[in-house]
Amino acid sequence: MGRIVDGLKEVIKIQTGLTVEGNTKGEVLQDFISKSKPIPLTVKISDGTSDILGSVVTLKEGSAVGSGTAISASSDGTYSVKYGTYNYEVSKAGYTSASGTIDITMDDCLAKGKTVTVVLTEST
Repeated sequence: MGRIVDGLKEVIKIQTGLTVEGNTKGEVLQDFISKSKPIPLTVKISDGTSDILGSVVTLKEGSAVGSGTAISASSDGTYSVKYGTYNYEVSKAGYTSASGTIDITMDDCLAKGKTVTVVLTEST
């Protein structure tokens, strides 16, 4: 790789925090554009066999569950997210709460969306 490509990667990293890949300016810019555009994330809640309606989903930026800036769902129930890691907490009366992380990968960005299913178990 040339100094220009390496310099471009470094500027993008400093300015945005994104690590981009590519061996040419075009590849680097395409990777940056793909990673910086928001995509819709759909979070489905299930008991393993059917959907659970009325669950409370909290989605936040970052990998530490319970911390980070909260992201609100749009009117269609999807979340607008970019490349990176997000944490979630899901609760519903009568079920054990669940939490974890969701990674938005380059493949998700190229697919222009992602659907994740969180499975809750009934409380005893």
